[in-house]
Order: sequence, then C-alpha cells, then structure tokens
Amino acid sequence: MKRDSCYDINWARAKVQNNLKYKREIYGIYTMFMVFLM
Repeated sequence: MKRDSCYDINWARAKVQNNLKYKREIYGIYTMFMVFLM
C-alpha cells in the first residue's frame, strides 16, 4: 500500500512537470509570435 501511494506521488509530480514544460513551450511560441507581429 505504501509503495502504491509513493508511486502515485511520483506519477503526479511527473505529470505536473510535463504540464509545466508544455505550457512553457506554448508561452515561448506565443511570445515569439507577438514579437514577430510587433
């Protein structure tokens, strides 16, 4: 049971990191697009 909860925590952490990376990529593309428009 303990091992499962630990695995769940690690999985959630990895998921959050993936979301942050994804948002950072979108933000970078968005800023590049805005600079291009300016």
